[in-house]
Amino acid sequence: MPQFSTTALHKKLSADTVPVPVSPKRRPSFPHLPNELLLILFESMPTKHVCIMRCISKRYSALATVVLLARFETKLVELGEKITEANRIYRETEREKHGDLSHYRAYLRNVSLNELTEAIWYSAPPPELQTVCECLCILKGVDSSVANRRKVQQSFGDPVEDYFVDATMPWPTIKKCMGRYEFKTWLMNLRVGVDFIPFANVKRVERILMVDPQITYDRLREVSMAGYRLLILVAACWQYCTIAEDLRQKRNDCYSMEQTLVSLQKFVSHVGRKCDGPIMKSSGSSSVIAKAAIC
Repeated sequence: MPQFSTTALHKKLSADTVPVPVSPKRRPSFPHLPNELLLILFESMPTKHVCIMRCISKRYSALATVVLLARFETKLVELGEKITEANRIYRETEREKHGDLSHYRAYLRNVSLNELTEAIWYSAPPPELQTVCECLCILKGVDSSVANRRKVQQSFGDPVEDYFVDATMPWPTIKKCMGRYEFKTWLMNLRVGVDFIPFANVKRVERILMVDPQITYDRLREVSMAGYRLLILVAACWQYCTIAEDLRQKRNDCYSMEQTLVSLQKFVSHVGRKCDGPIMKSSGSSSVIAKAAIC
């Protein structure tokens, strides 16, 4: 085995014998392209990449600003037109549906506890009456499907969610809920509380009423007059909440677009302030020609 001296090994591993590349002192220069060509290049880029190009140099920043201002000016006009159209549709819909909302709210003013007392008097009510009372409990926010889901999970494993969403409430649970003071207070103030009913509960009631063919005014009038009057309340809540949700969605869409417009205007204003000086000229070009090329 060959022997190496300590000095030779030190020289071999010394940093003096290993060439280390020295970083250049000058920053790399970018190719000097005409402004017209750079504008065409920036125009073909996504907005995110154009914003990145603004951070490279003052010249690139000025040219990218021209592209951004021209691009967002069109978007501002289009978004303003969309907001105007959305507000017009919302106002027309609100004016058209105002009579329907007042009509359905009028049914919620004539609430009597006699129907509620008569309904919960049954020990084994007709199925139609039980379904109507269940719909009222769902509108109130009572849901016993969690307890049913736990029982089935312990017996059969993971249940199917859709099955338990539409599971029928047992009559003792409905009767106990409707006999409480808070339920009676909620029912008497339904003309005000109808605006605070979650729309998910309304959709669940709609699914129950649409699936069951026995839930009709004529059928409930034959079975129980108390159930018939309670069905009128349920139907009024259903129709009122459906119309109110449609108006709420249109109002939220208008608000969302207005917030987007404000954010876009702030961005354009910020970009415009960054471009106070003239664009660096190339041979035979000017900032006016550059803006004209973008437009």
